[in-house]
Amino acid sequence: MSVERTREHERIRAVYSYYESNDAEQRKRDSANLGNQRNAAARWSVLQRTIARQNLRDGATILDVGCGSGRDLLRIAEEFSHIRPSLYGIDLIPSRIDQARIVLPQAALQVTGGEQLKYEDNFFDLVLSSVVFSSVLDASVARDIAREMIRVTSKGGTILCYDMRYPNFRNSHVRSIRRRYLQDLFPGSRIGITPVVLLPPLARRLGAFTVAAYRPLHGVRLLRSHNLAEIDRKSTRLNSSHLVISY
Repeated sequence: MSVERTREHERIRAVYSYYESNDAEQRKRDSANLGNQRNAAARWSVLQRTIARQNLRDGATILDVGCGSGRDLLRIAEEFSHIRPSLYGIDLIPSRIDQARIVLPQAALQVTGGEQLKYEDNFFDLVLSSVVFSSVLDASVARDIAREMIRVTSKGGTILCYDMRYPNFRNSHVRSIRRRYLQDLFPGSRIGITPVVLLPPLARRLGAFTVAAYRPLHGVRLLRSHNLAEIDRKSTRLNSSHLVISY
């Protein structure tokens, strides 16, 4: 493993350890908060519809890069049980993989980064990532992850990347992911982008007004903080080992 990759892995683990141990960060993520609940529902609704459009085959192979505690894979297992998908997930943080194994004993889960995946070429029908590229600040590491995601996705498959639309000036450990950056990571690809959730600082402060205010505020596209990018593998090419990453 390169020095740059090792350093980036250590940095990411330290950041997520801070998130999990800091009371203020945990309050931001409080699942009892009505605004957070509405955002989680909006995110899954878009993700579910996008996956359904793929018309996945029976036994479809699905990989979640940065799967965390397995939340998305569990929802996929439940909502798409009729196709009996084969589920795979990787994450850098061992405790999260331990949690995922409890709720997803049927899934193949590994503690590893996404830069050198141990899967065959064209193995997966669908590859997902959620706030992965916004959390990776090293351009060479991000490039390697994207290249591996392309490599393991089947020729007719799809890559879905859910990530930050806007920069967070209060958090130097993340960055925004724009279309230009995705085009650099996935050269030659056709990318469809859907803005998804209401700005979290706004959503979680709606309080008693959440039921009445969330929907009209969410209807304003500029107030949506994250995008779901649908990357068509059929038009994606690995054409260079010297990609220029634009910031």
